[in-house]
Amino acid sequence: LHLLQVGPQRTASTLQFEILCLCQLLQLVYHEKMDQARKLKCIFQGNINDVFGQNHNNVDGNGGSGSGSKVGDGPVPMVIKSHTIQQEEYNNNKAVTVDKQNLWVFATATDQREAQKIYNDLTSQLFQVKHIRDFESLLTMKNVKAGYNDHYSGNSYFGSEVTNYDGIIGNNNDNSKDNIHIDTYSGVTGGLEQYIHYYATTIFGLPLEPQTKQMFEFMRYWNILRRCCGAQMSQRWRTKLQKFYQIDKDNSFSSASDLYNLNTNRDCSVYDIDSVEKLFMNTTLYQDIHSNFPVAAERLLRPSAADDEFFGTYCSQYNELVAARKVRFSENARKMIDRTKKKGKNF
Repeated sequence: LHLLQVGPQRTASTLQFEILCLCQLLQLVYHEKMDQARKLKCIFQGNINDVFGQNHNNVDGNGGSGSGSKVGDGPVPMVIKSHTIQQEEYNNNKAVTVDKQNLWVFATATDQREAQKIYNDLTSQLFQVKHIRDFESLLTMKNVKAGYNDHYSGNSYFGSEVTNYDGIIGNNNDNSKDNIHIDTYSGVTGGLEQYIHYYATTIFGLPLEPQTKQMFEFMRYWNILRRCCGAQMSQRWRTKLQKFYQIDKDNSFSSASDLYNLNTNRDCSVYDIDSVEKLFMNTTLYQDIHSNFPVAAERLLRPSAADDEFFGTYCSQYNELVAARKVRFSENARKMIDRTKKKGKNF
């Protein structure tokens, strides 16, 4: 089974991709498919045509180069992230087909209108659409505690109710419009926690203990690092770093449960970012993935594909480079990072 995540930029597509990679890995381990779990690839391919078109064999690593080869034929499970939808232009020559029985598609959208369009585009191509989440509903959740909505980063997930398009969950043979509906969840406390809980337990069939709760712990810190550290940090935080350079840490939040609540996004200035990085590295899932699943670790244990791996002060050093050298969005600063440095600025 392969997973495809599609959606425009700045629609929390990377969050969905990260959750999907974790779920895919954990369900393989849960079902004792350890060989597949060790080979699991989570990769970004900006253009879906390169996944399903003439170059797809360079992407999936499954071999084969002749006419009629299929994405999904090979033994290596994949989770692929892309920003485009249409792919007919490459498939007109019929040289490449997609094994859609072995491919689940997830998507993000800007708002419900775009979600409907994406759903129609994908189902018209007979893809198995498992779930589409629109960003607009994530920004209008109840119980917003963060004090701001980070529109640019695509990383604000608030509220006690979650609004979704539910594709064809539970019925892979019916792509009818009637299966798209609004859903809310109970049993967990809020937006991002609900998001993770729903994917892990309902879609992928993972138990709450220990797998789903381990995901809660892992994502609690990853979500902060995604917004406040690295090559694709939120535009709001990047602009603040470049404008003010030295930012005083906001010490008004002393409770760890308050600072690291899954369903509340605080301004990045409240965090000692190196402490968050180290907390993330000490989570059960981080340790397990780092030790046992090096292929998946290449993507899962970083805030973006453009970032280096964490080592304890990566975030403070990268943020200092953003402030001092105006490092650009998605710029890899590996050559400017000192892996022996014990402490950077307290961003």
